[in-house]
Amino acid sequence: MHTRLNAMMTQGLLFIATGLAGSFFLAACSDTDRNLAEKGQTLATVTEQQLNNLNQHKFYFMHHSVGDDIIKGISILADEKLTPVNIMALDGNAASLSIPENGFAHARGGMNQFPMTKLADFEKQIARFDPNNRPDIAFMKLCFVDFNPETNVDELFENYTQTLDKLEKTYPDIRFIHVTAPLKQRPNGWKDRLNRLMGRLVWEDASNQLREAYNQKIRNRYPPEQVFDLAKFESTAPDSSRVSQEQDGTTYYSLATEYTYDGGHLNDTGKRVLAAALVDFLFKQSR
Repeated sequence: MHTRLNAMMTQGLLFIATGLAGSFFLAACSDTDRNLAEKGQTLATVTEQQLNNLNQHKFYFMHHSVGDDIIKGISILADEKLTPVNIMALDGNAASLSIPENGFAHARGGMNQFPMTKLADFEKQIARFDPNNRPDIAFMKLCFVDFNPETNVDELFENYTQTLDKLEKTYPDIRFIHVTAPLKQRPNGWKDRLNRLMGRLVWEDASNQLREAYNQKIRNRYPPEQVFDLAKFESTAPDSSRVSQEQDGTTYYSLATEYTYDGGHLNDTGKRVLAAALVDFLFKQSR
């Protein structure tokens, strides 16, 4: 009787101790997350001059949801600096397009999971611009959902370069810049960890590897000053470390957990950090 009672009391004490330890651990994690978020805020610094630059040229950006996140980040930074930025949402499906005044114009194009449609739409959209109101600088980006373990990176990259080469020759008055593909956060559920131990495919690991393969082709093909390395910024944590993994001797990268709320799209910190990086990049492009 006493033995059983003692065992029950011991289990109860262990349960309480475990709960307290868990609470302390969660509190510590929360403090750590908060500190990292604050570091992320310090990374998202822009000047009034950099923001004003967006109002001194005609920019055009074709994108989907992560692009929306970055544009929201630009708005946040502009509000904080009390520096209005002329952001214009265009209808990418319109029969004709025009950027009548300086500012940051953007639109959607193509279908998610079908990257070739995005390349085709970007070419069509540039062709539909009024010759008197074309962008000075134009760029598009693919999405993380455009990559899966079966993506043919060589074919996709070949289509990208063919499309951009054609556009550069046809529209020499437009400066085309290039953007690396966004990443996903590395999944770390028990099934993912088990599959890695068993040597089985983890969908997002394989997809991030192919995103990196595509991104590296972008970096190799175009001069650094013409590449907005979105993936590099996404995978650089607030403490300046890179979120990287290795597979068969090859390094690839993942979206930093501090920048996302769902493993792919950007939270407020991510929006600000990526927006600041883009604003700085475009400022350098315009000088």
